[in-house]
Amino acid sequence: MSDEIQEPLRVHPGAVPWGALISGMLYISTTLILLVSVARENINVLAGMIQAIGHLAQTLGVGWIGPPFGLLLSLAIAGSASAWIAGCAQISFVAGLDFRLPRWWGRVIRFITPHTLLLAFSSCFPALWCSLSVPVCRRPFSDCFR
Repeated sequence: MSDEIQEPLRVHPGAVPWGALISGMLYISTTLILLVSVARENINVLAGMIQAIGHLAQTLGVGWIGPPFGLLLSLAIAGSASAWIAGCAQISFVAGLDFRLPRWWGRVIRFITPHTLLLAFSSCFPALWCSLSVPVCRRPFSDCFR
């Protein structure tokens, strides 16, 4: 993976400090906006940002903006999840190319994508989700299988 960018110091000078600065500013500004728009005792941990957008939209008289914002947020979350899946597949793909993992992990198809790994990692997530959604047995371990 490190050979994807040639001469990174020349191509991307200061990318890490700029990225850290921009990310920090966005994090702090969204937190401040959330705290200013919604009272602290009314903020829900799970839906804080959505709650703040809805409250601000109602205050400004543009309550219709809530559903489009929710759709955009859903698309952003899906894109983030796909980036994590692709990142895991890429690391394993390079290990397959270097013969540190089975060779079939390094296979590519027409569009030069590691299709075998993308399928393998994508199939793991539904299985993990299903396993986490099963109710937890709160009795001793031996009693859970009776």
